[in-house]
Amino acid sequence: MANSGKQPPLKEKVQRLFGFGKSTAPLTVPKTVTKEVVFTSEILKEIGPESPANNRIRTIRELCEVVRHRHLEENAVEALWLQIADLVQPQVPQENRHLALHFLHCLLEGQLPFMSIIRGHFFRVIQNLTEPADICYRLDLFKTLSECGKNLLYFEDETGEFLLKWMPAVMDAGRISTLLPILLNVIKYNAAYLDEEILSGLVQQTCLIPNNKLTDDELNKCLQVMDAIICYSYLPSDSLYYFVAALCHTVDKGPCSEHSWELMKKLLGTYLGHSAIFTMLSMLQDKSEPVDILLLRGAIFFTDLMYVTWEIILDILEMLLKQIDKCNFDRRVVAETHQVITVMESLHSTRQFFGPSARLFKIVEMCANRRPTSSVCALIEYHQQFIHPGKENWIKALYDLMDKYLKGQTRTEVRKKALDVLNLTLSINTHVYERELIDNVVIPLFFNFEMDPDVEVRCKAVELLLGLCEDCHSNEFFDLVYIIEKIIQRPLTGVSIESDKREESATAGGVTADDSSLADVYRAIMKGIDVFKNKLYTTPASHCQKLYKLLTSHLELQYSHLYLGNTACTLRKAVFHLLLSLRADSRSRVGLADRKPGERHVFSPYCMCTGSEDFEASAVLEYELTFKLILQCLDTERDWTVLQTVLETLPRVLENKTLVLSADNELIYNLCEKLCAMVTDRTAERSQKFINRPTNFTREDFHTYVFPVLASMVTYHSFLNRTSMRDLVKCLEFGLVSKCAKICVTTLRICSLEMKELMMRMLPSVLLSLTKISATISMAIPVLAFLSSRLSIQFLVLLCGSIS
Repeated sequence: MANSGKQPPLKEKVQRLFGFGKSTAPLTVPKTVTKEVVFTSEILKEIGPESPANNRIRTIRELCEVVRHRHLEENAVEALWLQIADLVQPQVPQENRHLALHFLHCLLEGQLPFMSIIRGHFFRVIQNLTEPADICYRLDLFKTLSECGKNLLYFEDETGEFLLKWMPAVMDAGRISTLLPILLNVIKYNAAYLDEEILSGLVQQTCLIPNNKLTDDELNKCLQVMDAIICYSYLPSDSLYYFVAALCHTVDKGPCSEHSWELMKKLLGTYLGHSAIFTMLSMLQDKSEPVDILLLRGAIFFTDLMYVTWEIILDILEMLLKQIDKCNFDRRVVAETHQVITVMESLHSTRQFFGPSARLFKIVEMCANRRPTSSVCALIEYHQQFIHPGKENWIKALYDLMDKYLKGQTRTEVRKKALDVLNLTLSINTHVYERELIDNVVIPLFFNFEMDPDVEVRCKAVELLLGLCEDCHSNEFFDLVYIIEKIIQRPLTGVSIESDKREESATAGGVTADDSSLADVYRAIMKGIDVFKNKLYTTPASHCQKLYKLLTSHLELQYSHLYLGNTACTLRKAVFHLLLSLRADSRSRVGLADRKPGERHVFSPYCMCTGSEDFEASAVLEYELTFKLILQCLDTERDWTVLQTVLETLPRVLENKTLVLSADNELIYNLCEKLCAMVTDRTAERSQKFINRPTNFTREDFHTYVFPVLASMVTYHSFLNRTSMRDLVKCLEFGLVSKCAKICVTTLRICSLEMKELMMRMLPSVLLSLTKISATISMAIPVLAFLSSRLSIQFLVLLCGSIS
């Protein structure tokens, strides 16, 4: 009871304040809560010099975790430091001094983000710690204060000199592995604050490290610092000897060998590269210095693979290859010779070959026919870099290269690589040297390329030629298209298939041509379609006209042989899709129906469907050619997917009268005749002769694609004779009992308005057919509309008669 009125001890108050221990009494929650820790004068006094030593040390030890993990109030860091500053003096017992340094480390870890100018003061505290026993604490303190060398704010100008003076002591203490990562970041992030003499000293100190017995990890960290000097700073010339010596010492040590070799290559690529070679040669020739085996061995390694040595090796290889051609050497000698060349090529590809590249590839060229494909491709790439307008006779050099590796080689991959090089050279230079390159390189190389036996190479050549056509605006375009035309026609010409064999193949769904032989034709046509779309809207218009004739002539050739392979059918479908997407406006300008619904079509100012005096520079796309192909398709096509495309698209084409009427009127009559023949052919054989048809495909299903086209033909009745109009109405009458009855009724109503005289004569038959239609709601409105129109017409006829 006597102690009930006394204040609790200071230790208990500190523990309650910072949340240590458990209190039996409930804590009083203050009205204002703050996240910052507030140090009272009593606590500061407890850790100050006037406090008893044992109590002071115990309190400092208890506060370490508080200052590390809690945010302190403003100026608390300065207040705490003033109370413990005396403990870091050299005369203080080591145990107490280390505790103070540990407390300072905790303080830096927890409060560093909130420190400003006091960072500079703490740096000088670390700088003034001179006791060898404190070196571990100094490293931890500097590492934390500088954020491992990345942030030197408020002490950036002093850091370089400090590290330079400190490195020997750290090395003697065996803690260099801790300092090197800090030094690495100082160079990476703060190289601008290191003066040349300071940087030179740091380089020399770092380069002396490999001379000692170190672990592989320490050696790698040392090489990382040296690498950072090359990549993020610069190597002072007075430190070159030390730098080269360090690399010579480490290149012979297994785990560090590759890193040293990479670092030497970087050094040779700097302004000190030649000096580095001279330094290594001086090391080998200097007899005044004691023999350092590792140093000499590394210097020999780096210098032995230089230019002169490579020259000797290449001389030996060249002599061997000449002798191999003359003498019957053992296969093992030949294999090992080529293995040496392969190794040298590998070194060259990784930039580790320091001999004359020209001689190396000359040797590869001597035995190109016996070298692997990858080796010859690398040879072509090497020659490519010297083919540009800056070189004399570069166009002839390009032709010679292609003649040797495109026409002279038989390996597909080598020839394709040559085409890649040609394509790249053309794409870079045709905007200036288009005519010269086409006349002197492209045309001589590809003039008879249709005879080339390699279909893969032909495919790539076609892509190159059409890519060149796309950007060509000169008359050389026609020469290029002529070459492409020969490639397209070659697989088709000279083939004749008897009609009975055609029918048999179509019925069986067979293929009458090898699809693989049409691979280059497929590339040519598909790419040609894309080029046509671009040329349609550019000048000169004659280029588009030429491509139009190329595509239509290909379809004519296909139908003359009736190819039924998958590739051939796909090509016919693609070409028809393009031709049937052509449209013409009221001024006869041609465009493509490739816009989204609701968007206006864009018409070319250069291409017309008929000749016009208003557009003198224009070219005429004769739609008569397309019309004839449509008729031929309706007559002979055996692939249902192609015929379906044509029948589905024709109604929209027939809506464009400007385009359709640009063809011969006789063709409109022929179209109507063929469509009517499709309906009147009552046999089931026609629909069953198609290949690629749907399952259970019937004659009625076939007619559902024909009647919409017939309906569109009504608007062209003025171009039909009486017999054709009668056949048209008969077909529509037949359609009243088909799946397209609604379309046929609506079309007959239009016929009654457009062809009154004919419809008056055929009305009884039509009305009789109407009575055979099933009574459905969907058919009621079209039938009533037809009957009402007939009554209105009859009433007008009677009225006119009575007035007369």
